Amino acid sequence: MSNTLLPRLARLHPPADPSDDTLLGRFAAERCEEAFALLVARHGPMVFAVCRRVLGNTTDADDAFQAAFLVLVRRASDVRNTDRLAGWLYGVAYRTALEARSLRAIRRKRETTGEVPDVPHTPTTADTELSAVVEKELASLPDHYRLAVALCDLDGRSRTEAATLLGIPEGTLSSRLNAGRKRLAERLARWGYGPMVVAGAAGAASTVPVPQLQAAVHLVSGAVPESVSPICEGVIRTMTAKRKLVGWAVAGLFVCGLGAAVALAADDGKQPAAKAAEKVNAKLADKPEGGDKKVSDALPVVVKTVPAAGDEAVDPGLKEVTVTFSKEMSEKGYSWATDTGRGAQLPSGDNKPTFSKDKKSCSLPVKLQPETTYAVWINGGKFMSFQDTDGNSSLPYLLVFRTGKGK
Repeated sequence: MSNTLLPRLARLHPPADPSDDTLLGRFAAERCEEAFALLVARHGPMVFAVCRRVLGNTTDADDAFQAAFLVLVRRASDVRNTDRLAGWLYGVAYRTALEARSLRAIRRKRETTGEVPDVPHTPTTADTELSAVVEKELASLPDHYRLAVALCDLDGRSRTEAATLLGIPEGTLSSRLNAGRKRLAERLARWGYGPMVVAGAAGAASTVPVPQLQAAVHLVSGAVPESVSPICEGVIRTMTAKRKLVGWAVAGLFVCGLGAAVALAADDGKQPAAKAAEKVNAKLADKPEGGDKKVSDALPVVVKTVPAAGDEAVDPGLKEVTVTFSKEMSEKGYSWATDTGRGAQLPSGDNKPTFSKDKKSCSLPVKLQPETTYAVWINGGKFMSFQDTDGNSSLPYLLVFRTGKGK
């Protein structure tokens, strides 16, 4: 890649062709530096702006910017939905910026004399805090809203440019931008900021200095600055840990209970549900045919949920998700899960689940967002901590619902 080509690429608007999918495919298969350079030129302004808004300090922002693209160099094959590369890179940029900030705090704590001098164009503390708040709330929005607001309102791109970059019609971009602005304004209001504060946080230039673009492209050949590698490694560790949790979710469940040890105790390769079923079936087989077989002899099952499965207009103000079983349950454990398919998510919450007095129901405190689809596994995979008083695990149950617009 010649040094004369990079300045020309830096001045280009994001082209519609070749697509991100094509460029990423070429890079993943051939380690094509030119394909990577086009990706850097296309998405670099957004990545750099995120790093600048979070960090403020230009030196740290430069390192975070390089680290974000180093993550792409090392994990290009991990990008499954290449049409959503912009969203993937945005998330990586935010993580690298947070990692750089954390490392900066550790470094300064260890220093015994002096501070690392800031280079020119360092925002004031107030500006940095404002940008960090905006970026924090922006990062909590769904990808399609976050990218529309970030590109248009923070990075200064036209709607046509943003739509082209995201590969969507301009009308779709406008709808997402309006909805994203509204949601962001609501979130910033909690901090006491008005909607116009976003304009004040847009101080980070969306134009990446050519030396930074060149340095990012040279990462392909292994030219990694010493200050960049730790940031990248920290982010990749976090991504790897999260992927392990996703693996549990695909298998069935992410545990959030006291009885995990019980679920993990199986040593014969059989799932806990299968072992429990064998035990109960043997118990039932010893009983004569007819009315002597009772509900209490069977495995516990979910008989009711609040909200109901399939409800598409759940009040976002709902404070608890409640599941009721067919039998009295043990209070020693519980297993709630997140389903990662089709963009659904586990409702967030700060407190532990609680059981009702009759021990047949368990409630999970939640914080729901409007117009969001949630999916909750109740037992599943290797984690089956919802058990009755005899130690029999409840059969897995998937609760899916969607919240309405709210008030």
